[in-house]
Amino acid sequence: MARTLMTVNYCNFQYFNRDCDRIYRPGGSGDYLFLLLHSEMAFRLPEGAFQNRPGACILYTPGTPQDYQALRTFKNSYVHFSAPEDFVKSFCLPENTLFYPEAVQEIDRQIQAIHQAFLRRDRYCEAELDSLLEQLFVRTARSLESFPDENHASLLEDTFQEIRLAILSSCEKPWTIRQMSQMAGMEKSQFYRYYQQFFHISPGNDLIQARIQRAKYLLTNQAAQIQQIAAECGFSEATHFSRQFKRCTGMSPRQYAAGYSGPSLTDTPFARKNPASAGAAAPSFRHPAAPPSECPPVPSSRKNPSGSLSTSPKPASQKPSDR
Repeated sequence: MARTLMTVNYCNFQYFNRDCDRIYRPGGSGDYLFLLLHSEMAFRLPEGAFQNRPGACILYTPGTPQDYQALRTFKNSYVHFSAPEDFVKSFCLPENTLFYPEAVQEIDRQIQAIHQAFLRRDRYCEAELDSLLEQLFVRTARSLESFPDENHASLLEDTFQEIRLAILSSCEKPWTIRQMSQMAGMEKSQFYRYYQQFFHISPGNDLIQARIQRAKYLLTNQAAQIQQIAAECGFSEATHFSRQFKRCTGMSPRQYAAGYSGPSLTDTPFARKNPASAGAAAPSFRHPAAPPSECPPVPSSRKNPSGSLSTSPKPASQKPSDR
């Protein structure tokens, strides 16, 4: 069956905003946004605050907050587009995080071709733009395939499996992306990309899922207090824990505990993401009426005073630019 054509809503090639301009869209732009950055900017992303180097890219998904500001010169190439989610995900591009493809000039030329087709607006425009967008995804995905050989990839994946085990088995600790990346000896954006490539989930969301899975087990003890469970699962505040728990399960911790009717064997975060252990059952507890434990993507985040991962939105401090 033919898929729905992708649509370019707006785009520009090597465009200059005014110096130190800020883009702030707390609810996203309503569509996908592919950015290629030609100058240094400060980003506030779901995993924390980052500063990019020229040549970085980011793919914002619909509904994800967009907040970035040029340190001085503001130069970028970008494409706003609408597309079927499953089709975009089939290319396994990092989403809502900075990444550094090798073929930056090739990607920029592709955006230039999209921009030219967008301005022509002839009778073949929609089909041409759909094809050019697909080529952009292919070129970007190929550029990210940086493993020199299978042996190196296997060794790197083994390293990440060990790091992931250490993180998720101590999910109560106030982990930060900086700490995680230092364990791998990588930059934060590089670590994030490899983590998502190996486990098909961001490190932040993986950590949250492990904490919620532990909370489900602890809630089977009716003598435990919510504040105590929150602390044992890495949440500094019971209210924040309750919000996260409800976002992931569809019910409050008290509702979950009240409806608990006994243990069931389910997949744990480790087994679910590790194909090698997919056939081994591991003890876990799930409320009979609860939806799956996959948490929806974290909408926004900032670091709390301790520097750990948090998901509280930060209010706007400047008027958003209109672009």
